[in-house]
Amino acid sequence: MRDIGYYAATIMEEIDKRGASFITRAPSRTTFWAGNAIEGWTQIKPEEDLKEKASGEAIDYGFVQVGGDTRHSFIGRVVAQKLTPEQQKKRKRALHIKGQKGKHVQSAQQRKDIQVLVTNITHEQLAPQDLYPLYTLRWQIEILFKVWKSLFGINKVRKMKQERLECHLYGTLISILLSSMTMFLCRHYLYHKHQKEISEYKAMNQIKEALPSLNACLEAGVRKVYKLFLTVYENVSRHGVKEHRKGHQSPFDVLDLVYK
Repeated sequence: MRDIGYYAATIMEEIDKRGASFITRAPSRTTFWAGNAIEGWTQIKPEEDLKEKASGEAIDYGFVQVGGDTRHSFIGRVVAQKLTPEQQKKRKRALHIKGQKGKHVQSAQQRKDIQVLVTNITHEQLAPQDLYPLYTLRWQIEILFKVWKSLFGINKVRKMKQERLECHLYGTLISILLSSMTMFLCRHYLYHKHQKEISEYKAMNQIKEALPSLNACLEAGVRKVYKLFLTVYENVSRHGVKEHRKGHQSPFDVLDLVYK
């Protein structure tokens, strides 16, 4: 699942060649073409096709050419959806903020009321209405980046020698790895044993606080390590439950998992 900032035709083609699947938003300047080189090409304009459609309604164009430049284009399935009034309001606010920062938003204004997804997943594998909820799972990646920066401060480094920087970086990455492994195990067991959905951020915060005690527990023996991780598990279960905001779907909601 690629955010729009990582969009590139060559990467999409490479993913497809390797037999993997992708879902990405198309940049506002992207053009779409139906047809072939022999009979000719006809441009598809989702912003016009969706004008008379109701909010939330989608059009599945199937597999068409994405991009007008043959050097930077590929064949993908294009699905366009008209945003709901609430989504349109958020998009308008985001474009306004971008405009204030001096960023170019003219092309984005033309498609401000719609969103266009490109994928290589067929209609038989996934219906149009299921693409958008699945694409929202990319936010889980952003949460991990937030954990790296907010909890572990990986982006805050003082001026130092390269060797010391490498030691600092490797040490931080090892802490993140240990915490992530523990967090996903806690989440797995709490879901399967108690049907609880855990917040990654809250759980990682609980685990990070316990990390300084790990070294002393390792020296004291296996029983101490076991007790430490049992305490972490209990704290995550007690303080790491995900809160559900009205109108927002959690990853478990999107994946249709049953939980308390």
